[in-house]
Amino acid sequence: MPDDPGTLQRAAAIIKKYDGNINRIQFDRRIDPCTVFFEVTATEDFYDQITRNLAALGYLTGRVPSANFSSLQHLPVPTSRLLISMMRAGIRTG
Repeated sequence: MPDDPGTLQRAAAIIKKYDGNINRIQFDRRIDPCTVFFEVTATEDFYDQITRNLAALGYLTGRVPSANFSSLQHLPVPTSRLLISMMRAGIRTG
């Protein structure tokens, strides 16, 4: 997403337009000022509309697949450290 005023508001407006619910937003300018993670809940049809509209604005470069982390031990790690480790491992996050 562009690092410009109003960008997050435009994305949120699209999600709201299709009755989506933003459960979580993760953003850390220190890691990447143009990467924002949205966790959104919506019906399948509306999710597709949200995705198409965000892509049309150039806000989507990819999708992080859902994963089952239930077998992992929970250890408190700052999100920024986790994302930096993922980037170093070559895992694309945006």
